[in-house]
Amino acid sequence: MTYARSGRYLVPLDSAPAVAYFRDSLYVAYSPAGRLLPRVHGVRVSAPPEVTELFDTLGEPAVPAILLLDYEQSDRAQTIAFLFRDDTPQPSEIVKVRRGSSSLRAEAAVHERLQMMLPPELRGTVPRVLDYRERDDLEILKLSTVSGRSAYVDLQNRVRPSRYVDAHFDAAAQWLAKFHDATAATHGDFWARNLLLNESGGVGVVDWELFTTDAPPTLDLFHFPLTYGLNYPWTRYRRLPPEQAFAKTFLESNRVSQAVRRYLQTYAAARGMAWTTMAPRFRAFLSEPSPRPGTRNLPWPALAATFNRANESVFSG
Repeated sequence: MTYARSGRYLVPLDSAPAVAYFRDSLYVAYSPAGRLLPRVHGVRVSAPPEVTELFDTLGEPAVPAILLLDYEQSDRAQTIAFLFRDDTPQPSEIVKVRRGSSSLRAEAAVHERLQMMLPPELRGTVPRVLDYRERDDLEILKLSTVSGRSAYVDLQNRVRPSRYVDAHFDAAAQWLAKFHDATAATHGDFWARNLLLNESGGVGVVDWELFTTDAPPTLDLFHFPLTYGLNYPWTRYRRLPPEQAFAKTFLESNRVSQAVRRYLQTYAAARGMAWTTMAPRFRAFLSEPSPRPGTRNLPWPALAATFNRANESVFSG
């Protein structure tokens, strides 16, 4: 099996399903040329040590697998593997292998709890635990997969990202309202990367490490459009400074801000919330932020002041 390194990914080039999944569902291009022709980049190598180590750890024969190598956090060394056991361009399962003090047991418990909390119509939208094991200083967690391509990949890879905006926000509002009604909990990192949509209109939500019942639902509600605006390729597929991206998302009139307004209205109507309460809730979110991934370094006071000075916003009228 021949692999290519693409950023932190290892991709098996001899597996057409794995390459198709990587190209369509995981690959993020950071240049205009890359968006026109998504492809696997990187140096081609024979099966690297990480692949051999993964299947030795699992104690099973090797199958085509995309590996995401994650060493960003000092307290852990983690590998996430997407396993392809058949010829469909969809992984059969996702395996997480972790060393260190950050426990996968807690993540497994979250998924088990979710399956009990969620109504039947939402259970298939989140991964479920297939297996959890501990061996020496290793933890191994196997999860079922949820089909779909992340909204973030749509934004960064597609030549016309604006064509996907309405679908992203409509799906997010409907799913989030049902989730909050059913659980009174928060996902904790609800943003475009973790929202999956497939061609038939199905929705999936992944990455539940920050799930909690101790935070207000508005954390999810406002985190989604805020991070969406920060990551949207506003000008020639380049990001704007946070203050400018914030203004375009919430204060100006454009395709994204119109979608944000409809998203908030849809959510409020579904949950029986008065529209007049939404702006004060958003102001409180900005004034007392609980930073999550992607927002820790934002100029929160400047964003709050900008919103407070604005005459018009997505909440107006």
